[in-house]
Amino acid sequence: MPKIDDATCVRCGSCTEVCPLRIYVRTGEGIAVSAERGPLCRQCGHCMAVCPTQAVSVEGLSYEGFPALPERLPPADEFARLSLARRSIRHYRPDPVPRDVLERILEVAAQAPAGVPPTTVEVTVICDRERLAELGPAAIKQLRRLQRALRVPLLGWLLRRQLGPAFVSAMGSFIMPMVDTAERLWREQSVDMITWGAPVVMVFHSAPAGFCGQENCIIAANHAMLAAHSLGLGTCWNGFIGGLLAYDRAMRVRMGIPASNKVHAALLLGYPAGPTYRRAVPRAFRAVQWV
Repeated sequence: MPKIDDATCVRCGSCTEVCPLRIYVRTGEGIAVSAERGPLCRQCGHCMAVCPTQAVSVEGLSYEGFPALPERLPPADEFARLSLARRSIRHYRPDPVPRDVLERILEVAAQAPAGVPPTTVEVTVICDRERLAELGPAAIKQLRRLQRALRVPLLGWLLRRQLGPAFVSAMGSFIMPMVDTAERLWREQSVDMITWGAPVVMVFHSAPAGFCGQENCIIAANHAMLAAHSLGLGTCWNGFIGGLLAYDRAMRVRMGIPASNKVHAALLLGYPAGPTYRRAVPRAFRAVQWV
């Protein structure tokens, strides 16, 4: 339940404007917490973030955890350059990524918007080489099982209905041809086309009862990718590992992920190896409608 310290409140009304649930109301004597809507507080922290005198308090939140914002935000063209320069990296140096660098990435990713606060996102950072080496073969084995199952008449029909036509089409046109290539490259050159030798895999997941779990994880993962790029690291969104951990309970447990959690995103992460990108790849939305 939020509270207002009448002794320090300057009656500016900022809290009444930013609260999405309109918990704060103006009265003849100043600002008060609505008895009806106060219990609805989701601890989003917006009221504390705008209060000039720290007169507002919310249970579970402390002003010590609210860092001051810079007076000047980075220019838009700087963010545009960061976005343009980010590429999906599929060749990594074997160098380990220092723990403090990974923690910095997580700090930035934790600031990502959440559908309904507090966030439902949980993150597992896999750095153990032995466990990383298990991901590629396990992902290929899982897809081979799915490929065989799709050929069974009744089971295949049920799976196609569950997976949807877009995924089934991708199985034939992209996913399984890539698996064929991955197996051949591993056999002939010991090249892992699933993890690409990345020293870190960052997995974003949430408890099954968590609200907006998928959306929150995807947004947080995107923030992590940009943060990593700004620190000189490369990343790659990896659907093979994400799919493996989403559907294989035993592998989730093996990777230190709660067995009942839902996996929504997996990122490869490490220092890039190979050529330097000199140009951005042109991209645009498929369509934009103005109404």
